[in-house]
Amino acid sequence: MNYKSIVKKEGVVIYAPKRSNVMNWQKSFIAENGENVKPHWHNGRLLSGGFILNIHFYGLVAESFGKRICSTIEIIEKHLPDGRIFPLINVRNTPGAECLYNFKITKDGTGDFDIHPSIVERIAFIPRRNTRLRP
Repeated sequence: MNYKSIVKKEGVVIYAPKRSNVMNWQKSFIAENGENVKPHWHNGRLLSGGFILNIHFYGLVAESFGKRICSTIEIIEKHLPDGRIFPLINVRNTPGAECLYNFKITKDGTGDFDIHPSIVERIAFIPRRNTRLRP
């Protein structure tokens, strides 16, 4: 299994889900490639055709849950030994950063990045008019 970074965007506003049974806490661990993965929250977003997009939130504090946060987002492809490829998203909370984009998963075929060839949803980074994050 290996990972390939597709894009990294700073200043992206994304909604941090409320803490619930769909948000799982992942302790720090050593990945197969030897990388030390820091503790984080893991969430799966259900898309068309039963496809689940894995989203990993790093640096969330209690006040972040259920609110919009400004973050750095990295879209990564996970390549499995059998040839299958799955995307995942790493979200790193960056409080106080300039907010340049809104994160959106579209269903109309518009957007910047395909999530998977077999589904219609795409990832979009929509430029913001205001660079401040308002609660």
